[in-house]
Amino acid sequence: MAHFGLTALGPQSPFLFKHRFSVAIFELEEFAVAFDSAAKGAPALPVDRVPAILRVVYRGEPPSEEGERVHAAIAAAASPGGSIPRDAFLRCMQDLQKDQTVADAARSRAAHHSSFEVLAEQRHRNVRPAEAQTTLFAEPLTQSAVVGWRADEPPLGDVRYPKVHCAETKYAAALQASGVF
Repeated sequence: MAHFGLTALGPQSPFLFKHRFSVAIFELEEFAVAFDSAAKGAPALPVDRVPAILRVVYRGEPPSEEGERVHAAIAAAASPGGSIPRDAFLRCMQDLQKDQTVADAARSRAAHHSSFEVLAEQRHRNVRPAEAQTTLFAEPLTQSAVVGWRADEPPLGDVRYPKVHCAETKYAAALQASGVF
């Protein structure tokens, strides 16, 4: 049961809170130990071994979004041969942790109003918030907001084939072309 004002803190179930499991919650030393165990003494590690490192650090499968984000950053920092040295790997993980910390700080503003009077006045006047809901909250607050939460997602994945011309529009186009209208 949600209490008034606490829904901005995110989902109440910790298993649904995806942003809690980012690389920012781990120490850099954990990544160093995982790199050393995966490299087995080699100075560099192939990029395709990065999922194994994440499985060691996460003690299981990492969240898919986080795995893709880490793999993309490592692939960008890797040498042309497709391997990454230990120091470059740790620098990359440190940069990812900083980026996630900045994103979490921007997302963690639980209070959007300085007082209840301001909130009541804005609701009475039907004033829109200064920022969009997708920037204020990490996840939609209601189930009905899930559809269309991200603008780049196709709506429900259905393909539309609109009818471009029907008999009436062809007739109207012929009338206009003939100069009647």
